[in-house]
Amino acid sequence: MRSDYDHKTRRCPKLGHDITFSYCRAPGTTIPCSMIRTCWWESFDVASYLKEHCSEQDIKELGRPAKMKSQSLIEIMAEVESRIKKSKSS
Repeated sequence: MRSDYDHKTRRCPKLGHDITFSYCRAPGTTIPCSMIRTCWWESFDVASYLKEHCSEQDIKELGRPAKMKSQSLIEIMAEVESRIKKSKSS
């Protein structure tokens, strides 16, 4: 799904550098970034864009609070630790 807004850029508060809207609408997952509305509302009518291009379920997923970066890092470290323990016991 291409968009007329894909070329637009802005600074991403999650990643800390400039990104395009195309990344926000498909950041390596099946649904857009959870902050897409917060970040793009001043540039264009992103709410209408989402209603037109996303399912109701995807829009509900966007309503969930985003994880804090520290929480994500802790979860990743726990996963790595678990994998290390499993590989040592094998």
